[in-house]
Amino acid sequence: VMLILGSFGTYYFPTLSRATSARETESAVTKVFRLASLCAGVLVPLVIAVKPLLVRVAYSAEFLGSLSILRWMLLGDYFKIGSWVFGMLLLAYAEKKIWIVSEVVMQGGLFVGVFWLAGQTFAAVGPVFLVTNVLYFLYVCDHARRRYGIRPDQGARRTFLHGLGNTAVLTFFTWSEDSINVSVPALVWLALTGIFILSRTTAHERRSVWLRCRATAGVVGA
Repeated sequence: VMLILGSFGTYYFPTLSRATSARETESAVTKVFRLASLCAGVLVPLVIAVKPLLVRVAYSAEFLGSLSILRWMLLGDYFKIGSWVFGMLLLAYAEKKIWIVSEVVMQGGLFVGVFWLAGQTFAAVGPVFLVTNVLYFLYVCDHARRRYGIRPDQGARRTFLHGLGNTAVLTFFTWSEDSINVSVPALVWLALTGIFILSRTTAHERRSVWLRCRATAGVVGA
């Protein structure tokens, strides 16, 4: 997902920098926040659903114990994606000091929390990662609202919350799952994703994506 957001940045950052009014800035933030939430609401739950298989294929069965940490970190990644959208405002408006301080505080809090709790139980690293990313997300959202008066529209907020709900459902559904047979979690993900896409996108958007995928497949096939 962060790779996708990196490609968004080629559009998002210049758009924020060129914006001459609060309305233009809010429009850009809302658009990217909604799009990022759509991507995160599909891809993060997918990784959660198949994480035992991914760990087994990418590493080995010996690393399945890391799932106790990974389940928390994937939840944190969802908030991290939202933070990216609002955090870019700090760079676009050259608030480098605030950006650096906020990053140092967040990373420092993560380091201290991990260092302190890892001595008691290494599994606590995951919850620390989640908490720091939630707090950072809340901070950048509040900063955007107070400093620039930016608050994404209701549709974008609902998309974010719907994606968060899907992420939470898959997390708790697979909480103790460490089997590489991920057929049931994958089916749950498929059902949740179908509802998510149908309820959070328009028919025109779905058709546009479908036509673009067909065109891409045609080019690859040729």
